[in-house]
Amino acid sequence: MQVFTARPLSLHGFAAFLYACSLMKLGSRKHLQQDDLWAVSRRDEAERVWQHFQNCLQASGGVVWRAAFRAYGGPFVQAGVIKVFHGETVRLLTSGAAQCT
Repeated sequence: MQVFTARPLSLHGFAAFLYACSLMKLGSRKHLQQDDLWAVSRRDEAERVWQHFQNCLQASGGVVWRAAFRAYGGPFVQAGVIKVFHGETVRLLTSGAAQCT
């Protein structure tokens, strides 16, 4: 059996948790309407995202993974670099703090 320990939430995780909890509480009292949700930016509307992916799919010769990388690869690569940098920074700081004690 795996035991998971609690980790402190980041600011973004805490905000997402509060937002989700409030939506679930509201949804248990009444049917949610469009006005109850955050507005989606015009760039992230489903029709625009789908059209962008279709264009990338045609440009990549119908290969789905290439189209996905072409359409969304940049933000995922940026997030990966930030994650690695953050992880290494935390590792170095915690290993340095352990040596000081």
